[in-house]
Amino acid sequence: MTIYRLTPQPLPSGGLVLRLGWGWRVFFALLTAIFLGVVLYDGQVLSIAGVLSLVSLLAALYQEFWCFDLSSDEIISREGLLFVGRTRRYRLSRAERLLLRLRAPFDPDAAAPSGGMLRSRRPVSAPFQRGYVQLFLELSPVSPEDAPEEGFLRGESLLVQTESLRNRESLQELGEEVSRALGIPLEHRFG
Repeated sequence: MTIYRLTPQPLPSGGLVLRLGWGWRVFFALLTAIFLGVVLYDGQVLSIAGVLSLVSLLAALYQEFWCFDLSSDEIISREGLLFVGRTRRYRLSRAERLLLRLRAPFDPDAAAPSGGMLRSRRPVSAPFQRGYVQLFLELSPVSPEDAPEEGFLRGESLLVQTESLRNRESLQELGEEVSRALGIPLEHRFG
């Protein structure tokens, strides 16, 4: 079970919102309560349990969401702690496609890159090799004629979510749901 997972919720005006599920907040709120219990039992606020309770509380207050609002032609991405965070806004009409990118673990038996250069990364032992999959939203470039206040912006690739390789199906389902809601294609890329 993964607690750090964005869950989709439809918007009444059309579109979709992706938010961290309640599992995230409940998990870290319980950790905060446990560490606070240890602090109250020990009577020392500046202990390791005190620091861990503060960190757990901050994690419980962390928010992350993506809002794809079809009625206002806007994408809003927010991450941070309650009122302290980073909000980014994009025009939804710039959304070209969703990209599901698979990153496989390092393969020490693979051939060296062309040009005779040796691989610069050391092989990692098998138990520590982990693959992951990422969902990106690809945006088209903006020309100065379309948005003179923004100047020229090249196309952007926005990271929406990262999952371990074993949770690939859940991220693919999320990508398909966003793709249906926005009417843009979902593509797969390996490597």
